[in-house]
Amino acid sequence: MNIIYKSSLFSIVLALSPQSLADNKYTLGLGVGTMYGGLGMNAGVQSDVDIKYVSAGILQLSGSSTTYGLGLGWITTDLFDFQSKKHGINIYVGAVGTENSFDGNDPVYGGGLGYSYFFSGIDQSGFNIGFTLLAGKGSEESATGAFIQAGYQF
Repeated sequence: MNIIYKSSLFSIVLALSPQSLADNKYTLGLGVGTMYGGLGMNAGVQSDVDIKYVSAGILQLSGSSTTYGLGLGWITTDLFDFQSKKHGINIYVGAVGTENSFDGNDPVYGGGLGYSYFFSGIDQSGFNIGFTLLAGKGSEESATGAFIQAGYQF
């Protein structure tokens, strides 16, 4: 768990450093998937080839309890030699699932690696789809699996 906090802090520092913000713009997205904290939103810094984001949303609704998901991620289109800015590889750290606790459900934190397709390109507003393969360990349970993503980046 300590490594999650350290990597999260490192990601925030990189995303918000003055040099990295010089040629970037801010973005906001709504949808479902790790990029959106479950069912929710993200806010990020967008360049011509990548997005660094913070996500927050609802992971699970069950009866009287709601489990919220928070995460950090980075999506880039120039990691491999793609011919367009539509294909992105993403790295994610944050909530990857839920586990039962005495007062409802708690989030399970971990990380993931995935793929995103931006219909208009990563540097433009538009719809996106994708998936992320996830793994994490909670206090009682481990979580592995995949999360499908669909949303709109403004």
